[in-house]
Amino acid sequence: HADLLGQRSVLAMRRLAPATATATASRLVHISRRRCYWGRPLGATRLFGSQGESVESGSGEGSKDSPFGSPGQALRTFAALAASGAVLGPNLDNFHSAYGVLQYAHPIVVQAPWSQAAPLLTTAVFTPPLFALAAILIGGLVLGLDHWLASWRGVELGSPPGIRENPSGARVLACIAYFVFQYWLSGYLSGGPVRGGLDLTLPATHAALAVSSALAFFVFDTSAAALAVGALTAVGGPLIELALINQFHLYEYIRADFYGIDSWIPWVYAAGAPAVGNLARYYKNSFGEGRPR
Repeated sequence: HADLLGQRSVLAMRRLAPATATATASRLVHISRRRCYWGRPLGATRLFGSQGESVESGSGEGSKDSPFGSPGQALRTFAALAASGAVLGPNLDNFHSAYGVLQYAHPIVVQAPWSQAAPLLTTAVFTPPLFALAAILIGGLVLGLDHWLASWRGVELGSPPGIRENPSGARVLACIAYFVFQYWLSGYLSGGPVRGGLDLTLPATHAALAVSSALAFFVFDTSAAALAVGALTAVGGPLIELALINQFHLYEYIRADFYGIDSWIPWVYAAGAPAVGNLARYYKNSFGEGRPR
């Protein structure tokens, strides 16, 4: 439509002002294309799309207009995120149980068959679904912000100065490993000496975890989406914990210093945004049509 408008403008204006016709028509084409572009992502973005599906009349952008791809692609992505959170989350939280940072009201204890000295895993019945939900929320927010920011900047995802939305498997594993380290470090620094913890002072624990959390973003994901979701997670995670502890009494922090929780926990939550965000991007790309599984 934009090209047709430009051609008609050229023919009409040559009759009136030949000297300026081409320049004016080119400007009209430019304006028309901008209106067509901005009308698509901002006014007609769908949560889900399929390849070749029209998002608005005359548009055939398909799944590029969806943050999560086609419905099947989105379903597989969120299912994989939920499964990953349900499996990895209790094992991360086990660091806090092992170092005596927290204890559950009704724990499920898995004893190692080769040793009776310490439990292999201490968790609770609500822990896997809670971490599964957290993975879906964090991953979905990162994918959604990736898409919105790319549209706002007027670039395709992954194109300079686009967002790094195609992390390799090795990068994702390294990022997750660093998040595991962050969880372990929080338990080790604040845990009591009886459980093998360092029993660091509260200000020193804050400083160490803050630096470690900042490195997670600096090394693995400096995108605006990850930074925004990291900030939201650092606030939202502790708020949920306040309800779980003070309203439902499901567990408790042994040395709580802020309304029943440890005040350093936001640094741990924030570091989860690069890990879960990159995992969500990897799953989405892996489950896309024509992508290698």
